[in-house]
Amino acid sequence: MKKLFFLSFCLFTTSAFAQLFTAAPNAAIPDFDTAGVSSTIVVTGVAASTLANGVLESVTLNIPHEYVSDLVINLTAPDGQTATLVQHVTPSFTSTNFVNTVLTPDADTMIHNGTPPFTGAYQPYQSFGVFNGGSTNGTWTLTVIDSIDDDNGTLANWSLTFGSATFVPSAFIQGELRIYPTLVSDRIHMYTSEDVV
Repeated sequence: MKKLFFLSFCLFTTSAFAQLFTAAPNAAIPDFDTAGVSSTIVVTGVAASTLANGVLESVTLNIPHEYVSDLVINLTAPDGQTATLVQHVTPSFTSTNFVNTVLTPDADTMIHNGTPPFTGAYQPYQSFGVFNGGSTNGTWTLTVIDSIDDDNGTLANWSLTFGSATFVPSAFIQGELRIYPTLVSDRIHMYTSEDVV
């Protein structure tokens, strides 16, 4: 005779692999110009075709600039949703350059509390959550605006990193139990069977 036991755990995700898309416009940022400079990346082939938490993992920036506190940096998704990634970081006399600046919700420090040249991981000014429900694949646009006079810079390069789809483990054995993880809606259900003498 067999008994069937049922366990339920919250769904978890993991990035079994990440997909990286880059652009290197090396474009001058117009000084004191609200139009700024824009660069695009065409994203294709991401399995998670609808944006949700964790799909867009990070945005990486390399922007040499004499005074990055002048800058507002916006990211626009294929469906037109826009998030402000950087908005006038805390001024200091050494506020020069974004060097390998990784904007990600997984960081501990907000970008406006960072230290020049802002190398490493920071939370963006506005959450990536504004993109949720939109399309992952398509044309993404980064716009860099220098809204204060006098200082100059360049959008050297930038990149987007996307995570993979939800991962569900295969069946495994725990002691005398065989466990069958099954994805149902937003949960992983763990079915186990045990032979009883």
